[in-house]
Amino acid sequence: MNHLAQHCIGSRGGLGQLSDDEIKRAITQGVARDGRKPKPPMAYAGYATMTAEDLDAIVAFVRTLPPRDQGVTRR
Repeated sequence: MNHLAQHCIGSRGGLGQLSDDEIKRAITQGVARDGRKPKPPMAYAGYATMTAEDLDAIVAFVRTLPPRDQGVTRR
């Protein structure tokens, strides 16, 4: 989850631009909005079996994090 929080939050892209379903897909299937795999590889297999309630809670938490536009390395 740290990878998601560090690299995907920001007003110029990332989670601020994604729907909850797109975030859930990235977490559970390791697939970005454009169909690519996020880098470095996200350990999505470990999150694939979580309950819908837990996944909703993670998305809600991540949405509370402030945008982080600086220091984000684009790959």
